[in-house]
Amino acid sequence: MSRCIWSTWILLSLGLMSCSNGGGGDDFVPGDPNTPAPPAITSVSPAVGPVTGGTRVTVRGSNFIGTVSVALGSGGVSDLEVLSTSILSFTVPAGPLGFAEIVVDSDTGTSITVPPLGFTRLDEVWTSLPPSGLTPLARSFGKMLYDRTRRRMLLFGGEAFDSLTFATTYFGDVWALDLTASTITTSSWILLTPDSGTSGIGSFAEMAVVYDSLRDRFLLTEGYDNCPPFPTPCVLISSAVFALSFSSTSVTDSGTWTRITDTGVDIPPDRITPGSAYDPVNDRLVLFGGFDPIGFVGTNGAGEFNDTWAFNLTGSSSGFWEDLTPVIGTVPFGSADPDTASLTNPSMIFDPIQSRLVIFGGFTDTDPAFGVGEAASDETYSLALSPSTSVWSFFPLGSSTAPSASNAHSGVFDINNQRMIIHGGFSGFGLDPLEETWVLDLSRLDGSWRFAASGPAVENHMMAFDSIFNRTILFGGSTVSAGDTDETWLFTID
Repeated sequence: MSRCIWSTWILLSLGLMSCSNGGGGDDFVPGDPNTPAPPAITSVSPAVGPVTGGTRVTVRGSNFIGTVSVALGSGGVSDLEVLSTSILSFTVPAGPLGFAEIVVDSDTGTSITVPPLGFTRLDEVWTSLPPSGLTPLARSFGKMLYDRTRRRMLLFGGEAFDSLTFATTYFGDVWALDLTASTITTSSWILLTPDSGTSGIGSFAEMAVVYDSLRDRFLLTEGYDNCPPFPTPCVLISSAVFALSFSSTSVTDSGTWTRITDTGVDIPPDRITPGSAYDPVNDRLVLFGGFDPIGFVGTNGAGEFNDTWAFNLTGSSSGFWEDLTPVIGTVPFGSADPDTASLTNPSMIFDPIQSRLVIFGGFTDTDPAFGVGEAASDETYSLALSPSTSVWSFFPLGSSTAPSASNAHSGVFDINNQRMIIHGGFSGFGLDPLEETWVLDLSRLDGSWRFAASGPAVENHMMAFDSIFNRTILFGGSTVSAGDTDETWLFTID
């Protein structure tokens, strides 16, 4: 078997080195058409997997016929199959954390990958959680938040699109995922039946939902209530703010909906898919951006908004809206003219340590002509919050590495390690959903993004972080093959 590798070929071509195959096959001489070429690797998929092994990897390239062995770093692989001259596959064994090059040895030579081409073993992996009983219907565009007091995830509403009838169902249900156990291998969902009382709440999708940590309750506003078949116009939640409160610490407590009295005079324009977060320092719900689904006007004339609003709570049953626009600094996702900047459907979290909002991605439009200038964003912004002033700025990343431009992804805040975790979404209309998971270090002012794992390829899914057991839960969303899904996933991260 030849021991010539790519780095020695130029020496061979200059006649400064020779190589013997030591046991059959012809020596490869660069430029000589009569000698067989060594293998070449062009792609590896998937390129990441758990340290426990078991990932089935497909390697593409050329000249794989005659492959004798494949190594992953200093170790071997199992179940090697040479499927054709351009495709081979193998199973990754358990091994050390980190990157390992792939070495393909054949009768005609050796190919060794160079970073970033290779395979990376990670502790951070996605695991499917099959249902152990009832499960919510397949959906997207809902919201999911962690209820730390009752050790559960709460799934709020959403919508499901029927590709055969082109009808959309809007949900007004609330589900709880039991997370009392430190280790879970299945999803145990509970259908809650909140008392709606006189709140007037209906269905809800593409809305804002935040956890009011000062009062142990959840606040819901904006988004769709319902959309009857065309041409009947959609019904919106508008600026009404609803609270779901509980009377016990039971995982099965369904709670009660109430409507918060708005004592102010200003109200935000109707919208769907805004960025939202709760600011406990100033006791307020904060919204940024979103889309105008009725008039298609927004701030930029094409439907998207770039404004920032706060609903200031003045007690358990009242509050008022406050327009925080214009704000000082660089308004996210647009040109220098703030009237043409816009953003809808970003991920937004509140960082309590730095008292700031952090936004990534979303759908941006910098041109008032509908359909012109539309694109997913790959930018990260922060909004420094104070009771009287809000200042937008580019997030000072510590490196140039960043996630793909993404709209319709989900983001959560890992308060234990002060970092933002995002997953999925899509980079443009007509493109498949992304399967990337990225982590942004927020423990420093100039934090950096890093790629963490590959997971389910979904968009418009629901995701939340379990701060007790340091894990992220994902539900539903839309996929290429199945449309809206009812799958539950678990992501663990060190």
